[in-house]
Amino acid sequence: MLDMYKYILGKVSFDKNIFKKELNKAMNNLPQDEAVKFIKWCKISFDHELLNDCIDLNEEKFSRLSNSAA
Repeated sequence: MLDMYKYILGKVSFDKNIFKKELNKAMNNLPQDEAVKFIKWCKISFDHELLNDCIDLNEEKFSRLSNSAA
């Protein structure tokens, strides 16, 4: 599932609204261990401004996991 979400985000990164939708979907569906890996990959692969603009529905979960991924 992790690879699927990586693929999808790579394909939709041109559109902020779709990116946001898919990022939130991934955060809701990935188990915690995969979510940590996913966050590390997102931080490397995408602009931090794009990520910050797109994180709202899962802000608490993303923050908690992001600290684990650091």
